[in-house]
Amino acid sequence: MLSIPRALKTIEALKAGAPAVLNAYSKNESSDPRALRTLQDERLRRMVLHASEHVPFWKRRFARHGIRPTEVRSIADLSALPPLEDRDLADFGGDLIADGAPAAFEVTSSGQPARVTRLDTTARRERVADELRHVRWTGLDWRAPRAALVARSERGASLDGAGGRIRAALRSGVWLHAGCTDEDALRTFATDAGRARAELLSGPPAALERVADAIETGTAKSGVAPFRPGAIQSWGECLGEERRERLEAALGAPVFDSYRTHEFGEIAHECLERKGLHVTMERALLEFVHGDRRVEDGADGEILVTPLDNLAMPLFRYRVGDVGVRVPADERCPCGRTSERILLTDGRVDTLVSSPAGTRVHPEWFEWLFEQVPGVLDWQVTQDEPATLALMIVPGTAWRDEAETWMKQTIRDLDARFIVTVATASGLSPRADGRRERVRSTVPLSWNGSAG
Repeated sequence: MLSIPRALKTIEALKAGAPAVLNAYSKNESSDPRALRTLQDERLRRMVLHASEHVPFWKRRFARHGIRPTEVRSIADLSALPPLEDRDLADFGGDLIADGAPAAFEVTSSGQPARVTRLDTTARRERVADELRHVRWTGLDWRAPRAALVARSERGASLDGAGGRIRAALRSGVWLHAGCTDEDALRTFATDAGRARAELLSGPPAALERVADAIETGTAKSGVAPFRPGAIQSWGECLGEERRERLEAALGAPVFDSYRTHEFGEIAHECLERKGLHVTMERALLEFVHGDRRVEDGADGEILVTPLDNLAMPLFRYRVGDVGVRVPADERCPCGRTSERILLTDGRVDTLVSSPAGTRVHPEWFEWLFEQVPGVLDWQVTQDEPATLALMIVPGTAWRDEAETWMKQTIRDLDARFIVTVATASGLSPRADGRRERVRSTVPLSWNGSAG
């Protein structure tokens, strides 16, 4: 039983041509940081020249903003380009694909509007190699059997139904949809993972927490030893130290945070030291900005990503919607790897509330707020206008209506101009991809200050 998933993973890696890339990546881990930056610049220049000759969208945008491709030497020479947005992929997706690009690999988002990212063979190979390298960073063999909480395949196709279960099982060993909330299904998933001797458990933190709860409940009822992975990979949401400690205590394994996106796969991952996420500099070039202004290392900002491995669909300065910070270069990681590191400080831009006074309010502040109120089983905060906050609460037996007055006043203590409404519901569902969306804001982000 144990050899089958390992064999399948080996076949997948060989088919993708990943082992050679994996070996090259491993050699780069101890390279001089200047050599890695030089490699990035070389790959960027190749991407720019290719895009200027073969991609209609970039031909127009380079001309409009005065970019001379032959004069681009580093990402600073592209600063005149406005960040690429989700709507650009949705509206101009066809014009972003290079002439003659292969149709073999496509990744389709589950969002609205849908976005399609075309991958060439090199990008596909390097994505697979990066994934395998990061599994090895957890201390496991990269062929280790896996238990995955996912909503879509690596190409973006839905994994619902029997066909999806077969595809995911072949790729990961044991699979469950990340949005599943049924306790029996979660316990069955954990039981199957234990039987398959899955060594790696991966998924969004909210989905991992549901598995941990189901394991604890099932163990208490049955007395059977619970599923214990060798390592856990978290992705797709802000992990936070409290969540990490909770998952490690419940599942008995170290949790490694990773940074991956729908368009680019894994971009950064924690090593055994877990002191920031090492960026795959061979594949991705990251910028941190406040609006149009680049910020210094050590300061948080919105993340822009330029992939360096995909000639089929070049994407420059793509706004991924996350907030983080680049660790200053003089703060070397004890693991000895020389690649740059990042911290995901505030999570998603659309989970940060900006007050009318320009203060950023972190989701953790709202976590604290609702922890102070007895009888709140679940909650959600929505901001569609700068001064308006809508609170949706799932009340329990201990809920008292007077708590509403206290919550409104506490929020107004942050900014007196906030208009707060409170409503109740019988339950709140996770997103289709399994993530837990407790705070959602469509208001442009402020960088004046933060709360929480």
